[in-house]
Amino acid sequence: MRSAQLDANRLPLTELDELIVLAEQDTDALLMDAAAQGLFAERQPWRYPATGSECKVTLTVFKQHARQIRLAQSDDLPALLALEQQCWLPALQATQQQLAFRLSVYPDGQLVLVHNGQLVGVIYSQRLADADTVYRMTAEQACEDHNAQGPVLHLLVINIVPAYQHAGFGDALLEFALQRASVTPGIAEVIAVTLCRDYDALREPDLSLYIEQRNPQGRLIDPVLRFHELHGAQVTGLVPGYRPKDVKNLGYGVLVRYQIHSRRRDELQSENAGNTLVLTWQDVSNTVTQAIQACLGNTRSAAFSPNQPLLMMGLDSADLLQLAERLSSAFQLRLEQGFFFHYTTSEKIAQALFKRLEQKATLTQRQEPHADDIAIIGISGRYPKADDVQAFWQNLKAGVDAISEVPLSRWDYRHFDTSRYGGFINDVAAFDPLFFNISPSEAEAIDPQERLFLQTAWHTIEDAAITAPAYNRFFKVMSVCLSVRCMANMVCSPKTNRPCHLCFMAQLLIGFLIP
Repeated sequence: MRSAQLDANRLPLTELDELIVLAEQDTDALLMDAAAQGLFAERQPWRYPATGSECKVTLTVFKQHARQIRLAQSDDLPALLALEQQCWLPALQATQQQLAFRLSVYPDGQLVLVHNGQLVGVIYSQRLADADTVYRMTAEQACEDHNAQGPVLHLLVINIVPAYQHAGFGDALLEFALQRASVTPGIAEVIAVTLCRDYDALREPDLSLYIEQRNPQGRLIDPVLRFHELHGAQVTGLVPGYRPKDVKNLGYGVLVRYQIHSRRRDELQSENAGNTLVLTWQDVSNTVTQAIQACLGNTRSAAFSPNQPLLMMGLDSADLLQLAERLSSAFQLRLEQGFFFHYTTSEKIAQALFKRLEQKATLTQRQEPHADDIAIIGISGRYPKADDVQAFWQNLKAGVDAISEVPLSRWDYRHFDTSRYGGFINDVAAFDPLFFNISPSEAEAIDPQERLFLQTAWHTIEDAAITAPAYNRFFKVMSVCLSVRCMANMVCSPKTNRPCHLCFMAQLLIGFLIP
């Protein structure tokens, strides 16, 4: 379908758990329409072609969430100014005039997140002619270098109301902005000039070394830099003088870059993934306590209490990102966005994790002992105006219309009360019966669908680099799934022992591979 504005009056989106949309164009507008109604892509939209500034086709899986993202409006300025004052030290705050300037210069690049009718987050951006522009500007000059056709999207600031930092809204807002950028025409790269939250010049005089430091799991130690790395960014270096009033970071900014069309989230994976943990309640409780205390550090350790909300302990969104990774690694569980919004204390977190571990152990016990994964190792197909899969994808890329008039070699449509158009496979009569151990006379009586099935099935096996002798030697079981309509109305008959065309095709193939 061609992407169109999603209309809540025509489609009850709030009642949907999942929506799958295939769009030909304007996917950036589609994402915005969906986000305004609480539908968000669970993963990076699949796009074709996969790289390049031009995106012709996308496939997106949306899921419903209790939040909305929309474009910022001038009426939002009071809330945006209050948000600025809650998130930044006075010396680093943008003025109301600067915020209004961003909205007026690039209205399509300023996104706000709304929860329960309240504006709780914002991400600002501009487009630049090239990434090196950031070395010639400061944070206070945001949007002065905006280039409407620039191929680089520069993310300026992400602000989240402190009381909602445990809800994962910052993570959701950044992920949405990156997904949207990946399908926005003309955008080839996304950058940000961020800062270090935990840099201490007295302990580590060289900031350039600090931004490269990693923990034993190989993750960046600074939580803000790790936040960007989680979303697929690479830290590329310092930007001198970008925030001259940021005394803690010596006026430096840190440049991070996203290769937007090949980006992958860099989530921490457990070394023991796939194994089932057998843990007692006390094991879980102790591990959660240790993880929270590690995030608090020595300076805030006294704030810990099992029934104290995480935010009251002083943990912010960056701390919660680290906590989620620690717990995911320790328990081999993936924690969804907003996990700490529902489980706000150490006690509640431990209870939730213990319950999930019990469910995981139960499911593991129920699994078949010899269940195997399935891998697609060969593929083949024949289509109108495309003799193989490669030609089919090239036609998709070029937007080829595969519908044509009925060839006279098939039938003369002028003599029938039918459409003059259709999709027709090339060389439908071409067939080498001896290759399949079939006599020429027998081949003449075979349904064309049977011949096409045999040819396509063999090309699939050939695509997998498997020869017939090798198949007979190594593959002891073969299943053939068929879903076609036979030209003749034949059925399997126990009286005549005559198979239907579907069974006959399977028998031909199996007989050829396993003589």
